[in-house]
Amino acid sequence: MISEVDPLLGPLPDRVRSFTLSQLRPGEQLLWVGQPVATSMAIRSVVIPGCAFVFVLGCFGLWRFLCWLLGWFSSEPILLAVISWIVAALLGLFFLVLLILPYQAWWRAKRTGYFVSNQRAFVVVAIGSAEIFSYPQGYFASNHRALVVLASGSGEIFSYETAALDKIILHEMADGSGEILLEYHRYFVEDRSTSSDGGFSSNSVRRVEKVVGFLELQQVDPPKRALESLLGRELLAERVTTHSLNYEHPL
Repeated sequence: MISEVDPLLGPLPDRVRSFTLSQLRPGEQLLWVGQPVATSMAIRSVVIPGCAFVFVLGCFGLWRFLCWLLGWFSSEPILLAVISWIVAALLGLFFLVLLILPYQAWWRAKRTGYFVSNQRAFVVVAIGSAEIFSYPQGYFASNHRALVVLASGSGEIFSYETAALDKIILHEMADGSGEILLEYHRYFVEDRSTSSDGGFSSNSVRRVEKVVGFLELQQVDPPKRALESLLGRELLAERVTTHSLNYEHPL
């Protein structure tokens, strides 16, 4: 069996390949193997935090400009100076985190594998974990697909049987790149804040999208054809011009 899967697993990093081999079932044959584009995952990880950083930095710069104008008429209060130094330090820490995020996303992408076999579709994240999780059929609400997560000392597997792929989502860009979502949940979360005296409250609603799937694919067509072979039916890809950056995902 190992000789049959070696050609497909050959391009994968050793850690991903060895962990995947240990998790293959008897008689399971791989139809397609892939990985996310690491540079795309790195860019994806920093876009939203980067925009937030630029916004906060702009607000801080405007505030400092107003303080500078105030200094023309009177000396700057000590409290404002202290606050300025604290905010500047926090912005510095935020910037350091922004420098780390792309590398972390790139590192995780290099340890992630996408697979379609003759029995299932699954995602492997070959990063060590000390616990084992199992979500059996019916764990989610009836409108959610089944998801199985297995974690060991070498990584995690997000595995989907054919019955759990009834609502698979394919997004394809004009150049053939895209994503295939095996698990997709969208819901709205209400954030409520109340003033310290309890007299003022505000509500805001934000959309949350949780997904598991083949993200940042260089080409959608090869895994699409493998999934069609697995499911025995044609899959239609939706043409898109951009991908959502609001996904919460395990990669």
